[in-house]
Amino acid sequence: MHTTTRSFAAALAASLIATLACSSAGAQTSPAPAPAMSVAPATPAQSPSGITAETLAGAQQNPNDWLTYGRDLGAQRFSPLTQIDTKNVKRLTVAWNKTLGPPISMEGTPIVANGVMYLTTGTSAVFAVDAKTGATKWSYKYPLPRTSYPRACCNINNRGVTLTGDEVVIGTLDAHLVALDANTGKVRWNVTVADNAKAYSITSPPLPVKDLVITGVGGGEYPTRGFIAAYNAATGKLVWKRYTIPGPGEPGYDTWKIPNTAQRGGGPTWLPGTYDTARDVVYWGTGNPNPDFDSEGTQGDLFYTSGLLALDPSSGNIKWFYQFTPHNIWDYDGVNEPMLVDVPVGGNTVAAIAHADRNGYLYLLNRDTGKLIYAVPFLDKVTWAKVDRTTGKIALDPAIQAAAKARKPYLVSPSIIGGKNWEPTAYDPAKHILFIPALESSMGIIPDKKSNPNPKVGAFNFGGGFDRPTFAGSFSAWDLTTGKMLWKQRFRSPAFGGALATAGGVVFVGQMEGELDAFDEMTGKKLWSAKTPSGITAPPMTYSVDGRQYVSVEVGIGGVFPNFFIASTPWLKSVKPASMVYTYALPVR
Repeated sequence: MHTTTRSFAAALAASLIATLACSSAGAQTSPAPAPAMSVAPATPAQSPSGITAETLAGAQQNPNDWLTYGRDLGAQRFSPLTQIDTKNVKRLTVAWNKTLGPPISMEGTPIVANGVMYLTTGTSAVFAVDAKTGATKWSYKYPLPRTSYPRACCNINNRGVTLTGDEVVIGTLDAHLVALDANTGKVRWNVTVADNAKAYSITSPPLPVKDLVITGVGGGEYPTRGFIAAYNAATGKLVWKRYTIPGPGEPGYDTWKIPNTAQRGGGPTWLPGTYDTARDVVYWGTGNPNPDFDSEGTQGDLFYTSGLLALDPSSGNIKWFYQFTPHNIWDYDGVNEPMLVDVPVGGNTVAAIAHADRNGYLYLLNRDTGKLIYAVPFLDKVTWAKVDRTTGKIALDPAIQAAAKARKPYLVSPSIIGGKNWEPTAYDPAKHILFIPALESSMGIIPDKKSNPNPKVGAFNFGGGFDRPTFAGSFSAWDLTTGKMLWKQRFRSPAFGGALATAGGVVFVGQMEGELDAFDEMTGKKLWSAKTPSGITAPPMTYSVDGRQYVSVEVGIGGVFPNFFIASTPWLKSVKPASMVYTYALPVR
């Protein structure tokens, strides 16, 4: 397979439209930053009933519901439910399933509160259903313009909703935030976050923080300038906006060594951040500089791309920044969830962040300072660089650097899809074990013969193409107290759906070939597997209603693999698309 930038862009646009028609560092601390753009003062939260800030802060102590994208504001994706355990998980059976519309990519996490499940489809539709039966309570079809399909890289997609007060808030493919009445589905407010004509998009739910909903944006494969923005949850008014690419005169601007390249964009923020309620700090990952593969056209460390920002949620001001991949020329976004964990390290419990990056390394950072605790590779093969475990110092591969500088093709691992793409990790806080669904991959990069100093607004700007991709998958368990791997399961397809950990000792993960698997969290032994009508590229979740525990997962393969990498994963060609949710439970005696 040989894909150039132009053919990739054309193929992507055509494929996305056709799909729907058939149915999408070294440790580096920033200087004192300039303040975020302040737009309107925050107002007190107005949620006399429903989901309050206190409700969300105590989500981990609520065993029955799944209230946020990562279950809790620290994104641990751990459930304290124990009804399903290592001994009885083999008896799981389908409790109910539901078709949500035409076949499309499904990557959402269902949200459950008070017996109601809220789901989305790739086209930004929202469903509220009975969590016991799947019966529809209401549905909302967002009027998504077809012009937004080819501007979404790299899928027509949506990953779920946010609950706040008595509202359901969704980010849309054409870069809007829409708040719906949680009881009726009627629109409360609708705001434009960014200009979709410039290829901005939103594919993930916002982060609820006190009286705010905070969102990121996609668009890193285009000359867009990434940002994080906070809106008043009750009114939809913009409160602050923090750009991830500094402007002239702002701290970090001098890390872009070529004049005006910072204005060409990058730093997308397309996955949700996390929130430490005790410290009142938001943590948010940032993506690649643009163009993706141009070594000479963008020079310097390129703040604030490919790293992690710690922000004041009231103002958007930066507290610290850690960069995973300086001068990133491999599309290694740093947007993956910054999971909040309290880990015993060296005899002391450390308030930390666990982050499995697209560059193939697992990082544990001090969440007060951003200082590295350790970095270890979680893939079988990483070639772009070696990262020192304790200092974070990066030793780049000299052959890869020479080829990139000479604009000659070269092979790199992991591929541009990353060692871990968007699919979330899960964590058992009692045993301090992190579970990582991953892509074991490599890819040939073909840099363009020269830089493009004037990229077209709204058009792809990769700075090169790629060929010879190879893909497989793995699912591994890591002891965060030591940074050592406990076990690893290997698959022929990438693990692209995310993980769920439970107090019953069972960890779940979906497969692109169409099955939901359960493993013993201590040994990695497969305990159960269920076949589904399509591939799973969504994270499973669990909840309880009337004393019965359920495990639910969205079903529907889509995105970059069936569209572009069938030559590398030909067995996925036979997996049929769908737009469904499957829910499992133990048989009722």
